Amino acid sequence: MAANPSFRIKLLPGAGDGELFAPECQAAVRAFFQQLRDAGVVAHPVAFTMDCAGASGCLVGEFVLPFAQIAGPAIGMAVAAWFQGRAGRKLRLKVGNIEIAAATMQELGQLLDQASARRDQQSEHASVHG
Repeated sequence: MAANPSFRIKLLPGAGDGELFAPECQAAVRAFFQQLRDAGVVAHPVAFTMDCAGASGCLVGEFVLPFAQIAGPAIGMAVAAWFQGRAGRKLRLKVGNIEIAAATMQELGQLLDQASARRDQQSEHASVHG
């Protein structure tokens, strides 16, 4: 296991959000990031920048967070706000080689339970066969 295990959250805009780099969608992604920061969550955003004069960067909706924060209430609140912001929004969560997608908090909770069980099975299999 890595010295500093982490996980990734990828925000997936809904059909009504428009393109990811559109100002309205960027505002929603920035609001998610700001909500995490305001709650003291350590989150590293993935950004897209252009290498030219006057270029500005855009958030791609992906964040890397320390694994220790995966079950924190602040992340749950930010994710709930993302889902409630506009119909059709989704989230992709990646922990190691396990990746899940959800469109509601209930679905996310169920998928996290499944991912956790799979991760435990993989760890158990690796310790038995490794």
